[in-house]
Amino acid sequence: LSLRGGLLATAANNGVATLWRLPDGEQLLSLPHNEPINALRLSAEFLVCGCQKGTVAVWSVPHGQLVREMRHTESVGAVAIDDAQEGEEVTLLATGSDDLTAAVWRLPACERIAQVRREASVGTIALGGGHLVTGCDDGDVSVWALPSCAAPLLQIAAP
Repeated sequence: LSLRGGLLATAANNGVATLWRLPDGEQLLSLPHNEPINALRLSAEFLVCGCQKGTVAVWSVPHGQLVREMRHTESVGAVAIDDAQEGEEVTLLATGSDDLTAAVWRLPACERIAQVRREASVGTIALGGGHLVTGCDDGDVSVWALPSCAAPLLQIAAP
């Protein structure tokens, strides 16, 4: 689930992402994928879906046009969006995968600007204020400075 303003995005294992208008519940878009959807995020301009076979699909909102598909080598279970601020033209997207990586992408070009390698699957991710935060399945959390992500600013080990 992802909620933004008067829109709600839902996804399911059947590979369909759906965009709904609130509060009346009118279905606005149905966006089919060729694989189950594990994670999704809605921004002012994009709906991003992270999928079971490693696909990251970026759709325009509200038109429902596929902007681009990017890939991880394993399942994508986490996505986060940091919307462009007023006067900026770039939105950042972060994706986390079972391939032990987190990637940061510049939208709408879908250009990868950073990637970090972890010791375990990246199961949760956050993006904002010039930082990327990765949470791994082994319980470790790391904070990275964008855009370089050269070394973690902070690491919190699982107890």
